[in-house]
Amino acid sequence: MSCRTNLKLEISLIEREASYMWCDTTLPESDVAGQKCYFMDENGFIFDEAAYFSGGVYFKFYGKISVEENSLSGTYFAKENFYKFILFKKVLENMKLKPIALYQEDNGDIKFFLSRENSSFMGPEIILKINSDFQKVAENLETALNTEPLQSNFKNKYSSLLYIDLRFGNKVYYKFH
Repeated sequence: MSCRTNLKLEISLIEREASYMWCDTTLPESDVAGQKCYFMDENGFIFDEAAYFSGGVYFKFYGKISVEENSLSGTYFAKENFYKFILFKKVLENMKLKPIALYQEDNGDIKFFLSRENSSFMGPEIILKINSDFQKVAENLETALNTEPLQSNFKNKYSSLLYIDLRFGNKVYYKFH
């Protein structure tokens, strides 16, 4: 007597969706053709080389990543801090700022680049330390942006803003051309 069992194998595939890009240029000073960039998912997982996109189609990340093999696919960008970066990006957007890129420097500084007026090119920088309390930094930034003279200068002279520096506790430094 033989027993026959019907076995069924179900396979489900989900295609990764690109949410961000990581680019291998040293400094994110401009949107450069020929820049080698890779798609990243919502968790910072780098999974495929990207074609060149002009403008701000994707929020871009810059900075070193550790690569054990020749391929960047399968690695993460700043895995231990990635969610902090995304939350701070959303806070900036809620403040009506337009972050378009983040650069993680080797010294622990983080630079969020804002867009230039009516442009996708890199504009002013918001600088903070990677080990900062990002919530406190966001509160300091919002307070500074709602206090004179920065409030008026930010509104009237945005195109000449170079940076807002949030690395020094409750102090907010900024510079216009």
